[in-house]
Amino acid sequence: MPSVANIHKRHVYGKDAYTYYPVLIVGAGESGVAMGCRLKEALGTDQFRIFERQSGIGGTWWINRYPGVACDIPALFYSFSFAPKKNWSTLHPSGPEITQYLSDVCEEYQIVDKIQFHTDVRELRWIEEDEEWEVLLSHLVPGAGDLSSYEREQLAIKDGPHSVYIKTEIVRAKVVVSGVGGLVEPKTWPQDIPGIEDFQGEVVHTARWDSNIDLQNKDVIMLGSGCSAAQVIPELAKPEANVRSITQLMRTPPWVQPDLLSPKLLVQWEKWMPTLLTHVPGLSRFLRYNLFLMCEHNFFAMFTDTAYARMKRPKIEQRFLDHMREMAPKEYHDILTPNYSLGCKRRIIDGTWYRSLNAPNVKLTTQPLTRVHAKSVTIGPGSYYPPGNESNDEAREIPADVILLGNGFETNQWLHPLKVIGKDKKDMGDLWAVRGGAQAYQGIAMDHFPNFFMIFGPNTVTGHTSVIFATENAVNYSLKFIKPILDGQVSSYEVKEEAELAWTKQLQDQLQKTVFRQGVCSSWYITAGGWNSTTYPYTQLHYWYRCMFPIWSDWTVKWTRKGALLQGLRKTVRLSVTFGVIAGLTWLQKNPHHRSQVVLALLAGRDWFLSLARESPQLESTSPRSGPGDQPGTPAADTAKRKAEQNNGTHTRAKRNRYISIACNECKRRKIKCNGQVPCQRCGHLNLECRYAPNCCNNNFKESEEFRSMTSQITTLQEQVNSLFTNLNELRNQKPAFESPPFDHLSRDGSQSVFTPLPASLPKVRSRHPRFHGPTSSAFNFDVAKTSLQNMGINPAEDSIPDDLTTAHATPAGSPAPHFGSLVPTIHPTKDPIWAIRREEAVRLCKVYEEEIGIMYPVVDISTVTAQANLLYTFMEAATRTGFAQRGLPGADSLHDDNTIILKLILATTLVVEGGGQSELGQRLYLTVKPIIESKLWEPHDIKTIQLFAIVATYHFHTDDDAMAYRLIGLAARMCLEMGLHRRDALMRSFPNEGQWNEIARLFWSVYSLDRRWSLGTGLPFVIQDEDIDPNLPEPDSSLLYLRCMISYNRISSKIWYSGLGSEGTTDIRRDEIGYLDYQVLQWYKQVPDELKFYPVESPKNGETASRGMRRLRVLLYLRMNQLRILIYRPVLHSAASIMEDRGHAQTVVDVAKDTVRVLARLNQMSDIYRTQQITFNYFLVAALAVLFLAVCHAPNDFNRQVRDEFYMALDLINGFSTKSFVSKRLWKTIKGLRKIGEKLGVLVRPFGSDGNDPHSTAAVAMAGLAGHSIEDLSMYGQMNGVNELGNSPLNGLQMSHELTNLFEAVGSFGSFMPATSGADGINSFVSTDGEIQNTGEGLSGILGGEEEFSRVLRDLF
Repeated sequence: MPSVANIHKRHVYGKDAYTYYPVLIVGAGESGVAMGCRLKEALGTDQFRIFERQSGIGGTWWINRYPGVACDIPALFYSFSFAPKKNWSTLHPSGPEITQYLSDVCEEYQIVDKIQFHTDVRELRWIEEDEEWEVLLSHLVPGAGDLSSYEREQLAIKDGPHSVYIKTEIVRAKVVVSGVGGLVEPKTWPQDIPGIEDFQGEVVHTARWDSNIDLQNKDVIMLGSGCSAAQVIPELAKPEANVRSITQLMRTPPWVQPDLLSPKLLVQWEKWMPTLLTHVPGLSRFLRYNLFLMCEHNFFAMFTDTAYARMKRPKIEQRFLDHMREMAPKEYHDILTPNYSLGCKRRIIDGTWYRSLNAPNVKLTTQPLTRVHAKSVTIGPGSYYPPGNESNDEAREIPADVILLGNGFETNQWLHPLKVIGKDKKDMGDLWAVRGGAQAYQGIAMDHFPNFFMIFGPNTVTGHTSVIFATENAVNYSLKFIKPILDGQVSSYEVKEEAELAWTKQLQDQLQKTVFRQGVCSSWYITAGGWNSTTYPYTQLHYWYRCMFPIWSDWTVKWTRKGALLQGLRKTVRLSVTFGVIAGLTWLQKNPHHRSQVVLALLAGRDWFLSLARESPQLESTSPRSGPGDQPGTPAADTAKRKAEQNNGTHTRAKRNRYISIACNECKRRKIKCNGQVPCQRCGHLNLECRYAPNCCNNNFKESEEFRSMTSQITTLQEQVNSLFTNLNELRNQKPAFESPPFDHLSRDGSQSVFTPLPASLPKVRSRHPRFHGPTSSAFNFDVAKTSLQNMGINPAEDSIPDDLTTAHATPAGSPAPHFGSLVPTIHPTKDPIWAIRREEAVRLCKVYEEEIGIMYPVVDISTVTAQANLLYTFMEAATRTGFAQRGLPGADSLHDDNTIILKLILATTLVVEGGGQSELGQRLYLTVKPIIESKLWEPHDIKTIQLFAIVATYHFHTDDDAMAYRLIGLAARMCLEMGLHRRDALMRSFPNEGQWNEIARLFWSVYSLDRRWSLGTGLPFVIQDEDIDPNLPEPDSSLLYLRCMISYNRISSKIWYSGLGSEGTTDIRRDEIGYLDYQVLQWYKQVPDELKFYPVESPKNGETASRGMRRLRVLLYLRMNQLRILIYRPVLHSAASIMEDRGHAQTVVDVAKDTVRVLARLNQMSDIYRTQQITFNYFLVAALAVLFLAVCHAPNDFNRQVRDEFYMALDLINGFSTKSFVSKRLWKTIKGLRKIGEKLGVLVRPFGSDGNDPHSTAAVAMAGLAGHSIEDLSMYGQMNGVNELGNSPLNGLQMSHELTNLFEAVGSFGSFMPATSGADGINSFVSTDGEIQNTGEGLSGILGGEEEFSRVLRDLF
């Protein structure tokens, strides 16, 4: 049976199967996060699960997103002690920063994967016979958990339960920990205020803030004056918020604490303290302790009913009132003066609210809200405050466009809406109602509810200090009970009823003596019935002490068999020790002269016990020789001497022990005094082996046997190391006989390379889980055929190569040699690689980058980069002249500012482009800046950071690593969103200089386009959604026509993405949608400017001659149009049935694919555009090839002949594939699968050999093999170096093209065999008189031996 401490599945085969969790945690707020981290840290277990209803980590900090949300506790005291954060950006951290901190803690402790979002824990039920909790879970529609329970209920009533709930699930847990906070359910609209149903504006609670709400030029009504309202009002009162008017309705004024730091000091704090706290040892801990003591002092001064508090509270209140009169307008002084004691309500610790009341568009009133109209509200008559005021304020109607609710939370509905049913079917809510209100023993446990622990439960709220500290105390207390349960010693812990009642009575009695009850106010701490289930009436030091030392007698424990045995053993040991101590003390009273011996024996026993936990002495050491006569101080002699002194009755002063220059190994290790004897006194008492290490300082040591032995061993080891290095060098220098001489160590002119070649690293162990391929990816195109076979009942081979989006490992063949321009002949290997490039070469590479990449995606201004390059090389040349830096001397001598890093990345990218995907110098340039770029992830980002990540993504794309490019451009896209570059208002606010807008717009739209480009290439979702982009966001100017075209292109591609056409190989063809999307694509291309329109080379428009860069842009736009049309129409080819139903659409997509192949082939013949950027164009080529294969596979009679020419046109292009590319690996897997069965069937020819010029001849040889003839003599390939098997990667593109030819001919001939008699030529014969292969009526399965053999062959193929 699985252990109670491990997650496992029960009743796996039955319908009642469920998952068991040792520990189940409800909520991923700060309480749930603390419990999860401490379970891993303190108990060393990760066998737990956190269920969170919302969509993210952070609890109330994640869901509260109103403007200005922040913590009112100093930042240093608002982090876990086990994961302190020192570099808070300000004194009072904002909500997003706290949420990020909690998320970082989860990542640090690796519990993110333990959190399950969108899951509501509905009910807990104790199963007595199993002593476990049965937990009812509701899996919610993503986003539904962010609504309150009331909102979810209304949505379910309106749109049905499926709009909220997906399914329910039952699980089991041994221990349940509730991390449900108190600030969970926001209060709804006050029922006593009519007319809300007539209101035409928006009503928003601060706890459910709508980020899309537009408050500009609006009249806003704020209900409430608590902490949330006091943070919202200052943000809305700012001029940039552009709110027309803000009317705040207040019942009673709050106490507002003066700023801990003035605004000027706060600026200095934010500037210096994060750095000081991070780098000055002990400073953060010192300030944290002082803050804690200051908060504890505030408890005695504000909240207690003592003489000290009665003396201090009026002085503090007066200081608060002086602050109010200094900061707030004079007209509000009366209504801002509280009439209750400080501390009775939650005080506001934010001075910005008083300052915001001076804003001209802010109005504060205590008149009640009496009615709501369509576009206004009525307040008055009368006023709430001051009480007893005979105000004759008449009712008045004020305009209202938005009503904000700051009326708080349902704080006294603990655990709501979670239902907990414990022993004897007792409901916790009913039990609390019977006992007067919510309560819990130490705020953590309730009787009748075993193994159930509440973090931040009833009566644990601190009105004076950080809730983090109280949370950690409760977590550590709970762990003391959870550990024995997980160890299998205890089955259940349950607090006793009398203990819980006594604790609650003690709390409630003490609360009567605090300001919470004597402050003469109504607050959310207390229910309408007068029950305080919220606050803790003692200091947090008191709570820490109670949690540190549990009172075990207050608990009922059920031992397991293992626990009972261990408990009995502990009791026996304790009793034995107790009786032994009593007996020993009694004996000492009768024999006082033996006390010194007993003390020595106890010391010896302690030393013996401690030695058991330490390592034993070294056995190799030898001790110095000595005879019996050299031991005057033996224990026997000492004992005789002590006895003589006792008999004499005289006391003589003991002589000082002589100095010992050498100690035994044991005394050395324990750092205690040794008398230098053999054995020494302490080793003799403890019966330890007393050994002495040889004295290395002795002149005779070098002549000793030990020294000679060690010298001999060291010499032997040195010889072995030298031999290993010699063998390694020989192996490194050996080259296989069939390999050509390496030339990569030479530069372009044949001279020695400026760098030592990079060592080949071992391939990383990668997960062999299958990768997801979206419908727009190249991998998906080749998977469609496999999916069709699976639908026919033919499963793929189990030993097939797994899909992998990452770049393949090194293969025998490399890309073409990179093009190096003017390089420095020799530089030191440790020097920064940029020293190897001359100024002219760097400028040239910048120009090439602009022509190849920048013209499409202007992430940076190339003129600025070129100027930076000239500036950098001017500095480098000056440093060389003055001797400050020399190329041939060691030392990197590198610069790592953002501008230089951008320059290095551009040079590295261009070198990779010129090198066909590989460049040693480019790789070295990239590796020098890689650590700095990675560190940027943990720093605040800016425009330079976005540019860096966009260029790094481009670099990885051109090294044929689409997956890494996708990941990195996703980071750049998220940075754009975080900076608000997708919103015009945020752009104007963050960059008031209008001259920067054009540059930033180019950057954003370039990142947007690259994000879509590589998302479609990998088939994975993109980051920037069109709906999130401001329609008024400026687009690139008319000088960037290609980018402007790509923006509209990407908007259409997102429609195709979300249309779901072709997903999962579906054959449900929606013709109307296909036609509509195709129409949009064609219309888009019609609107492409004439200078970017593609015209066949044979008929250029008006005889114009375009530049190389312009021709590439024209071809790219044309191919992108074809690509979208392929994505739209391709589902028609997913099955033979769909082709038969819609031959027109099938013919259309085949024609588009043929056109793509012809354009690419023509481009390759007429220019070097294709060869210089194969990686860019291969995506279009593979998509077109997939269409041709699908057409031939599902309708060979219709398409086999008409696509043959285009297929062979593509073979020349395949020759240029990089053997590292993901696309070629996918193709090679298919070819390899066919190759495995080709030898057996005589279908395929040998993989290696001479280059045949006519690919049709290869197909002819394959057909001859099918006809039954031996193909050994007919094969155009001969054996090469005796190798007959295919590897995991092709040796070159030529081999791939030959194998792909065989594949096409085999698939295309599948339905083309026709019966015939033996021909005159003796081939019994599938070839007719006109040379065409004929059909036997049985198809290829007839030749292969029936359906079973056919299925086996196809399984091998795929």
